[in-house]
Amino acid sequence: MIFVDTGAWFASVVPADRDHATATRWLSQNTQPLLTTDYIIDETLTLLKARGQTLRAMPWARNAFVAHWPPHITYSRRRMLLVQVLSGI
Repeated sequence: MIFVDTGAWFASVVPADRDHATATRWLSQNTQPLLTTDYIIDETLTLLKARGQTLRAMPWARNAFVAHWPPHITYSRRRMLLVQVLSGI
């Protein structure tokens, strides 16, 4: 199991990030389970918004995490994070 932090998620989503190619290549070739936390998800969404990438945050949250939420994230926390993203907060 590999812990994925904000920097890797951000780089994988933003093509202009200097580590984008490395992050996307690594994520596509990785075969081990990934682990992250609700705090990392929140931090990544906040960073995307702060860097003017709100439109990238929406599909990232929907596609990357709605179907693959870490099991420890409660339904209410999932809902709050999605509301944040979808409302552009």
